[in-house]
Amino acid sequence: MEKLSGEELQNNKLLLLGKLSASIAHEIRNPLSAIRLNLESIKINSDSLGDDELESVDACLEAVERIHFIIENTLVLSKSQSDEITKVELNEAASDAVELMKSFSKRYNVKIEKNFSPRLMYVNLNKNKLLQIIINLLTNSLEASENGSVVIINTNVDSNNVVLKVSDSGRGMTEEVKSKIFDDFFTTKSVGTGIGLSVCRQLVDEANGTIDIESTPEVGTTVIVKLPSVSN
Repeated sequence: MEKLSGEELQNNKLLLLGKLSASIAHEIRNPLSAIRLNLESIKINSDSLGDDELESVDACLEAVERIHFIIENTLVLSKSQSDEITKVELNEAASDAVELMKSFSKRYNVKIEKNFSPRLMYVNLNKNKLLQIIINLLTNSLEASENGSVVIINTNVDSNNVVLKVSDSGRGMTEEVKSKIFDDFFTTKSVGTGIGLSVCRQLVDEANGTIDIESTPEVGTTVIVKLPSVSN
């Protein structure tokens, strides 16, 4: 029997890990949905709750949403999804993502500033996947930012592409880190899965787009996503 090389063994381990992660993610989905529904029910019927209790419910809902996005990221890595592709307006999706990240940005005391083109810009992509890309990018920028700083989300048009940029003035990246940043499970964070950017790249690739990073240590990082535009 031919002996596998170290690289082949590592690839096999990653393949098995992907399958195991996908299995666990599917198992977590249903109880997580039940937790979310119950928390939302408590919040709707919150007349008898005090401010501290309501704050606790909101914190739990935020944690549930965070777990949900980690699950979705894991499933993207494990297989290519066949979700329905529709025509999505970039500014609308970006605004929805910013709204979803409000409580997260408050926790980090970092403001998200929108700098959107006034033009309507459409892409052919499943809206949840586009939201996933933007939320992953915003999450990374918020986690890299200093207390009281600003993350800027910018939209524009460049030739036949729509362009999304997410910029922060955080710790930035060295060239070595940049060369690895899209690798599965690579992270410089003490807490994190290391799959957010690899998922972004996979989803952008599926949409025939590009994703690039401009970063300088101690200055900040800008992630640039270009997706083919479609007419209204």
